[in-house]
Amino acid sequence: MPSHQMHESSPGEKVKLCFVLVGLVIRSLLSFSIKLIPRLAAGWPLGRILVVSYMRSLSWLSFSQSRTITVPTGQAIQKFCQKAGLFCKSVDVPSSSGPQATLHYIQIADLPQPRLLLYFHGGGYCHPIDAFGQLPFALECAHAASASSLVCLEYTLAPELPYPGQLLQAVSAVSHILETHNPSQILLGGDSAGGHLLLSLLAHIQTPHPAAKPLSESVQGEKFLGAFAISPWVSMNYNSPSFAQNASRDYLRAERIMPFIEMWKPSLIEVWAELLVGDGEFWGDVKVERVLLTSGEWECFYDDIVEMAGKLKAREVGVGGKVELCVGEREVHIQCAVDMAVGARHGKSAREILAWLRRVGGEKRGVLEEV
Repeated sequence: MPSHQMHESSPGEKVKLCFVLVGLVIRSLLSFSIKLIPRLAAGWPLGRILVVSYMRSLSWLSFSQSRTITVPTGQAIQKFCQKAGLFCKSVDVPSSSGPQATLHYIQIADLPQPRLLLYFHGGGYCHPIDAFGQLPFALECAHAASASSLVCLEYTLAPELPYPGQLLQAVSAVSHILETHNPSQILLGGDSAGGHLLLSLLAHIQTPHPAAKPLSESVQGEKFLGAFAISPWVSMNYNSPSFAQNASRDYLRAERIMPFIEMWKPSLIEVWAELLVGDGEFWGDVKVERVLLTSGEWECFYDDIVEMAGKLKAREVGVGGKVELCVGEREVHIQCAVDMAVGARHGKSAREILAWLRRVGGEKRGVLEEV
């Protein structure tokens, strides 16, 4: 099933959309000119300044207008693979309740160890994958981890499917993958809402959601090879100090997040939705060998991510330990995907993610070679 149905616009709506898009371009250029000098002084490349200015201006688009110009996740992945010359196999996965999801297997290399990276894209649970930033960076992550396949979950978006529908689809997808792979052959990754889905999945393995199939039997005491969450959306509240401190810097602000929450309809008392409800004891033994969280210093989610890292007992990236936290200086929300979309050089978080994946992949490969 596609992630969403594209909005069919009337002739009047199409004319209005054209005017809105022109206004969006003008607004982006004005924002670019205002931010140019201070952002250059902060070391930002021109492409990054321009794309962040554009993304800050997207609030001009209504939700239905955004649905008019975005294709479903599956279509975006197929077009990307055709252009890149990559083989992609799509498999429908029935959900225990609600619509079925689709797993898109992108073959990277024919390796003796069938390691794969299962990736959950972000977008506030309301928008499909971005084939210009999110998808190519996920592909680079899979290469860094020496994975033979990048597997992207096409989950149904809100408001068509509210909470906890995406978690149920993710559980069904992981159950399907575990029929052919051991947990030690699986890396989990996600950005923003996809990072939330990843952590929600780990919470489900700890304490199953009542509506979803338990994964404890499928995992059978084994741990996943690794999990990395890029700028994860960990709290449905938007009152932490970083929301005010970074409102003029980040493109994802409280007013952009509120409609997502209204459409997704999470339960704020459940740990699978409001991740910060879980305490340190709950998050202290996630079923993953290594975990990496990232945040931009200039993003609104910064304080929430740091709090989540504390519950996971994270240490600074590069120091070592089961859970690590990377903070990208002067970076905004999922900076790595933003930079990828315009061909800008990697910032700190992107470099650390790729280095972490090489370490995790290399450590496991070394163990296999010794055996």
